[in-house]
Amino acid sequence: MERILKMYEEATEEHISELTSIINNDIGILDVTIPETGKDLLRLSSKKLMDRWKSGAKYLRTINAVKAISNYPEEILKLSVSIDALVNNLDDVLDETLDEQAKALYIVEIIKLLAMFNYQNADQRMRNSIAKFFNKLISIALLESFYYKMIKTSHNTKNPLEHVVPLYDCRSLDMDIFVEIPMIKLFGGANNEDVINAARCFRALNLLKKDIKDFQHDKEQGQSTIMTIFHTDKSHMRSIIEAMVGHYLNKSRNFPGGGEFKDIIDNYKNMAESEAKEVSNATEDLLAII
Repeated sequence: MERILKMYEEATEEHISELTSIINNDIGILDVTIPETGKDLLRLSSKKLMDRWKSGAKYLRTINAVKAISNYPEEILKLSVSIDALVNNLDDVLDETLDEQAKALYIVEIIKLLAMFNYQNADQRMRNSIAKFFNKLISIALLESFYYKMIKTSHNTKNPLEHVVPLYDCRSLDMDIFVEIPMIKLFGGANNEDVINAARCFRALNLLKKDIKDFQHDKEQGQSTIMTIFHTDKSHMRSIIEAMVGHYLNKSRNFPGGGEFKDIIDNYKNMAESEAKEVSNATEDLLAII
């Protein structure tokens, strides 16, 4: 985490230097520098996101890719973090109630991240994967409301996960690019489908834990999650959570154990096991207060 935070802070200072260069050289105003208030705004917008990463309020997907891929290539770290940060900021702009100052900070940070992202040296395969990833995010946004509607109206007692698992399968796609970029860098065009699927199982459990821990915030914001939908029936909510944990652990444990990517898949399996335990602990904490 500290390495990524330091890199992100340095990227902000590089951005300030780049803006000064544009003012002096491209615009041609040689005796003007960015006012300290402007620099403070740029630093504050970055600090806001870094503080949320440190507190766990926002999820840094890159970190878990680094944990899973032991020889993670350093040269694509900034590219991955810039995508991570961009997604984090877009999530808040779309989901949170923001005042004018907060909106300004988000807009500044998003524009900075677009510049930061485009400065990175990504080959065409990476750029194709990144383009597909942003389309996946659109697909997630379109499908989430559909699945939540189906969950609210479903009366399928024989299969309570009928629409819940597809919802989390869909949401877990937001992990893909953070695995694909290093895999492309390290292995080129090798088939890494099992790695991606192992990462998605981990991410589904991670999202489940996030939804449990964010229950109060989501309820106050009027956001639909499994927890906000079923919290009035604690027994039913517990059974759904336990069934989901069982589903994703079974799926994770059954991925092939050999081949070129064995170590990476095993790391994601272990991370899924650890995440499942955290889900159980978070569930007990939630059920004790609702």
